[in-house]
Amino acid sequence: MFSLILINDYRPLLASMYYFFNPMKPNIKLLLSAMLVNVGMNLHAQTDSLSGHSELPEFVKVATTDPTKIQMLKSEFKRAPASFQDPMRILMKYPGFSTANDGANGISYRGMPPESFEWQINGVSIVNPNHLSNAGTNDDRATYNAGGTLAMSSAVLGGFSFDAAPSGIQNTVAGGVADVNLSNKINSFYDLSLLGFEGGVNWEKNEKNTYITARNSFVGVLSALGTDFGGERINFADMTLSSELVKTNKSKLTLFVHGGISHNFRDHLADTDSIVSIKDTRDINYSSRHGLVGLDYRNEWKKGYLRSTFVSSGRQDQRDETTFADFIGKYRDYRDTTSFVEMIPLSQHTYSVLETNNGRWRLGLRSTFRMQQFGFRFNSSPEATRFDSKPYVEREFDRFLKVANLQFKGGVGWNMYRKLPDITANIHYKLGTKIHFVVDASHTYPAYFGLIRSPKDFFTTNVELSARYVSETFHFSVKPFYHYWNEALVYFIDDVLDGGKYIHSFNGNVDFRPFYYLPYAADYRTNDAKSLGVEFDINKSFVRAHHSLIFTANLTSYDASYRSNSSSFLPSRYNYGFIGNAGVYFDKTIKGLRRMIIGLTHHTRGGERYQRHDFFSGFIDQQYKNYNRTDARFAYYYPSRRNKNVHRWSLDIQNVTNAQNVGYQFYDEVTKSYKISNQLGFIPVLSYRYEWL
Repeated sequence: MFSLILINDYRPLLASMYYFFNPMKPNIKLLLSAMLVNVGMNLHAQTDSLSGHSELPEFVKVATTDPTKIQMLKSEFKRAPASFQDPMRILMKYPGFSTANDGANGISYRGMPPESFEWQINGVSIVNPNHLSNAGTNDDRATYNAGGTLAMSSAVLGGFSFDAAPSGIQNTVAGGVADVNLSNKINSFYDLSLLGFEGGVNWEKNEKNTYITARNSFVGVLSALGTDFGGERINFADMTLSSELVKTNKSKLTLFVHGGISHNFRDHLADTDSIVSIKDTRDINYSSRHGLVGLDYRNEWKKGYLRSTFVSSGRQDQRDETTFADFIGKYRDYRDTTSFVEMIPLSQHTYSVLETNNGRWRLGLRSTFRMQQFGFRFNSSPEATRFDSKPYVEREFDRFLKVANLQFKGGVGWNMYRKLPDITANIHYKLGTKIHFVVDASHTYPAYFGLIRSPKDFFTTNVELSARYVSETFHFSVKPFYHYWNEALVYFIDDVLDGGKYIHSFNGNVDFRPFYYLPYAADYRTNDAKSLGVEFDINKSFVRAHHSLIFTANLTSYDASYRSNSSSFLPSRYNYGFIGNAGVYFDKTIKGLRRMIIGLTHHTRGGERYQRHDFFSGFIDQQYKNYNRTDARFAYYYPSRRNKNVHRWSLDIQNVTNAQNVGYQFYDEVTKSYKISNQLGFIPVLSYRYEWL
């Protein structure tokens, strides 16, 4: 179904642009065409060297960027404690973000579900780019936009941004957009850790760069050292290729290709006396593969530039679960095959920025064509296709209404599917050089929620106010916010065992459930949801000639709720009530180019809400205990003998105190009772890296 063939399970190999895949019906032909990407935005590669950018993560720095958009450089997000080089895991250090389950990189933002976010690469929509998309789920099935780890390693990422609601006019997503940006070039390197081996080579010819990287996991080593992955054998591999085909002073054309595979095996227990869960009686085989390919073009002139990116991507997930023959009769004979195929044969984003005497114009068009098919218990859904497109225009004034310290940015886009306008506005007033007041708002009509077509009356309204004090060594901000979902998707399932389930999309878990429960679905309904709260963020740094010490803290207090079947608002699944972070970071140059970095962070939030004795989000009336996790990182850099290359040793520890945080509840057929499954415990990862500068 996608643009590469996988050889020997762990060796992605580039293949033809056309590939036919038939997981369920012989007449299905999913065609890949078009191209993918490389960044044209970052004109200089960010490296992992001893010189250049600061080694500290972005979230410990003073920033004056758009308050709703988070931006990280590669040289920064690779230093965050226990991020495992996955920028999505760093987001939980920022105000308002938390992990739904730390076994995966899915996030909740201000109470909005992980399913309300979308992945992009260089601003263009793509399929889920994560390995092991079934990680951290209570039903062990693939999710739409999360996974155990990002398949694009940090070695190839020049940056990462998260455009949260209220997002920019170019995006029309209910929750926000995670956008990965690729490096133009890398330093050749190899990296060895308990997570796996990775290597990359960059070569330059006629000032044009080409690089290739490959990675293979060693997760089994962690299991041997005592880390519990639930008795499962986990493996993944990926490869990335980037090549600058054309490069002049004013223009550049770059080709990008990426592919990855992942496997998760769990065998039944041979010792019947050791069986404590129904899962112990079954053989489970999960596999996934994805690929993408594309082109990115950028052309600059004196007062503006044009950028056009085309992407083709595809993904297939399959999970087989079968009761072992010896247990049939004693336990229920269970056979389940679920599969999901998604294709985006073509996704493009073309825009131009034109500078004026008092600001700039931005004119753009983004279009996406998707194809999906679900399979559940040997049945398959009809092949679904969908196309959405949005032309948009944005105007930015550096001096609005002739007021020197007042800036305004407003955008209007026409949603071709909904036939309605999306509107965004941002007002920024500076009081002197250190005090900033910002009003950010959007009113949009998302065509889709995750994989599901949105109801005709669904829209989102988002408003955020921000008051900030910013200096070189101190930052403090207060942000009240309000998010409203009007007539969001609801499924009412007529289940004879439970008397009915009211599944609201604001509570997540809706991407695949409609197909799973289609035989039981009484009707599809709509209802509202909202999130209201305030954020506080403070950073203080102490900088000397050879060292720096930085303290950070943030707190988000909010109430997220959805309208129930009786029209009253109830706490939603991700209404944690509060989310807080604290961190300390120490960076010291020891001698010459030798450097030591120490980071310690703590994340806390209220417990996830749930309905007692129910896997899915119905009428939620219970709450797990609070979540707490402390992470640490130690890194030491030193040059080679001739100071041309660099060595790095690092130790990351997730959950230093081995806190037992609740993941989810499940019903066990062996014990005939409901049980609690905890999230990941203590995980140490030692890593060595050598890089040619």
